[in-house]
Amino acid sequence: MTWSGDENDDFDSAPDLVTRCASLISAGDFEGLITVIDTSPVRLDDFQFDPIRAQLQNAPTQSAHKILARVQVTGGVGQSDDDIRSALFEFAEFGKQKYLNILFKFSVNPNLTDSGGNSAIHLANHVETLKTFREAKADLFIRNKKGQSPVHVAAWRNKGRIVSF
Repeated sequence: MTWSGDENDDFDSAPDLVTRCASLISAGDFEGLITVIDTSPVRLDDFQFDPIRAQLQNAPTQSAHKILARVQVTGGVGQSDDDIRSALFEFAEFGKQKYLNILFKFSVNPNLTDSGGNSAIHLANHVETLKTFREAKADLFIRNKKGQSPVHVAAWRNKGRIVSF
């Protein structure tokens, strides 16, 4: 079951938030965890987040949502570029602007590239995603190792709206 954010979770204390986060991690609901952390009026200090960090680290999956939740909990500190890159690329490809904005809020570099020199912008399928990257000061004309810009890749993939953007 995924937490939609519509439920009334009136956290009036940090322990309530820690308990809610722990139960979401146990259920594998990393999207719900992202929403709870992002919308909670209760802010946790480093000490209170330690159990959540440990539980996230040991969770069996390596999904983009888990990576984003770890970035939220740690403030982006100590995350590997490979993990961040995989989340960034997935959210760009599937047009998840809300999640991209959370990554950028924690100073994730929007110009990270893979081994072929492609940035997440090369995978973008939505104009709104490009706008999100532009707001994050990404290089919209970055070229991969083949010399292709995101515009070249979009044209090759027949993404007319992106080409005209």
